[in-house]
Amino acid sequence: MPTTIDLIPQFAPKSSFAESYRTIRTALLLSSPAENLKSVVVSSPLPSEGKTVTAANLAVTLAQAKRKVLLVDTDLRKPRLHRIFKVRNVDGLTNFLVGNVDYRNLIKKTEVPDLYFVNSGPLPPNPAELLGSEKMAKFVEYARQYFHHILFDSAPVLAVSDAMVLGPVIDGMILIVWGEKTSREALKRAREKLDLMKIKPLGVVINNLDVRKHEYYYKHYYYDYSYRHYGE
Repeated sequence: MPTTIDLIPQFAPKSSFAESYRTIRTALLLSSPAENLKSVVVSSPLPSEGKTVTAANLAVTLAQAKRKVLLVDTDLRKPRLHRIFKVRNVDGLTNFLVGNVDYRNLIKKTEVPDLYFVNSGPLPPNPAELLGSEKMAKFVEYARQYFHHILFDSAPVLAVSDAMVLGPVIDGMILIVWGEKTSREALKRAREKLDLMKIKPLGVVINNLDVRKHEYYYKHYYYDYSYRHYGE
């Protein structure tokens, strides 16, 4: 068993953790027609709730289902996906958004078949402005032509507006919360922000929660359904 759950569906596909991520994939794909799930943001109400690992592992399971997947690091404040994929954080999204880099040169192959990756690039002083730009919209439009799914790992929704400005170019958002740490009030406020920006909520993933011990926890969800699994 790997020492972390980074990319665990790839390196330990028979583990219970990998099966949990496949369950999330199934729930997601059954929630909407495929054409309505082209571009999805994975975020969280607050920092340190496991959104980055969830985004990466969900991307792996989608690719394992023979779908062409692009994973984009749009957390331009604390990016971490480049560490998971063990690449230098250069020639990334911000280089394209502020310069003349060809968007085709941003997309990198990973060791997972059918999974491609765009790292964040150097940290900019104005992340929300860049993510809400026309250039970002054109990049998403290009990616939608060549990939079945585009997943964006984005900054926490209650901390900054970065995830919200992606609203016009995405089909929905999955929220990641940390069991027994994320308050119902934080989840409610995050849902209210999605409603305000008219972003479709696709579900909630609860990390680090033993549902056998805490069946009462998050008893009243603010979504039509939720996903539950363990790990970061």
